[in-house]
Amino acid sequence: MQVFVATGDDEYQIEEFVKLKKKELDSAWLDLNYHEFLSENLKEAIGCIRSIPFSNSRKLVVIRGEIEKEQVDIIEELLENRQESTIVIFLTHLDGRTQVGKLLTSKTQVKQFKALPGWRIKELTQACTEEGAAQGIQLPLQVAQYIAEAVGNDRRKLSKEIEKLILCRGKQTIKISEVKKLIPSITHSSLELASAIKNKDAISVSKITEVLLCSGEHPLLIVAAVLSLVRTWLKLKAALEAGIRDDKKLVEACEIGNPSRLYYLKQEVKNISLTGLMEIAIAIFETECEIKQGLEPSKLKERFLILIKLD
Repeated sequence: MQVFVATGDDEYQIEEFVKLKKKELDSAWLDLNYHEFLSENLKEAIGCIRSIPFSNSRKLVVIRGEIEKEQVDIIEELLENRQESTIVIFLTHLDGRTQVGKLLTSKTQVKQFKALPGWRIKELTQACTEEGAAQGIQLPLQVAQYIAEAVGNDRRKLSKEIEKLILCRGKQTIKISEVKKLIPSITHSSLELASAIKNKDAISVSKITEVLLCSGEHPLLIVAAVLSLVRTWLKLKAALEAGIRDDKKLVEACEIGNPSRLYYLKQEVKNISLTGLMEIAIAIFETECEIKQGLEPSKLKERFLILIKLD
């Protein structure tokens, strides 16, 4: 019996792993040989695992949810099964310090699926290239990097955007200008929005916010992207005022993924005070909280326009 633990914060890759294992089953008997259980129903899962797969094929049993320490004995019983044609996958958080974590770590194959940080563009670009190859298309480096920057570490959206490109362009050469029309970059637009807020450009703030909302972007994503840049500005301004001048130290202190951005970031914070950046960051955070509490998307532009009156 093969037993896996799929864990981590990248839910898309975890589900893709499950799909990969489902492909090992006989498609004609898939509905009868694929089973899912919640962790609270482990005893039922054991009964299923012990039974012989239909048509002498393979069986896949997926168990979702946190495993409680009171279930250790049940897990041990489950792992003693010798049904060679069965695959078991636990989808759960894994803490190697606990009794359950130690048992699963020692008796199963652990698959870690961690989302890449959004600032690690090189790795995200590589992931984009690999996803394109998996879908049968070779993406030019410039295109792959743009998509990586536009989509960030959302692997599900990355897959869908590449699928959209293929549907629109087929096997033809993909031009970066066409990609930008098909895949708007919330990251790039949010950078422009943050700069407009900092520069007190009400017209640009209004226009960019409307464009982002009309494109279907969720207000929380827009606010999160703007807040991310403002926090970077805030860290950099604080570091500069603290007397740090070494570029390497500034990059590390501000967690800047692309060191070449440092020069431009310095220019962006040159004419705004630390206090002003703090006020903007606090106000955007409060807006984020309001959205989570039900603020209407139409009110987002109003909140951003209020920000230009700060400092």
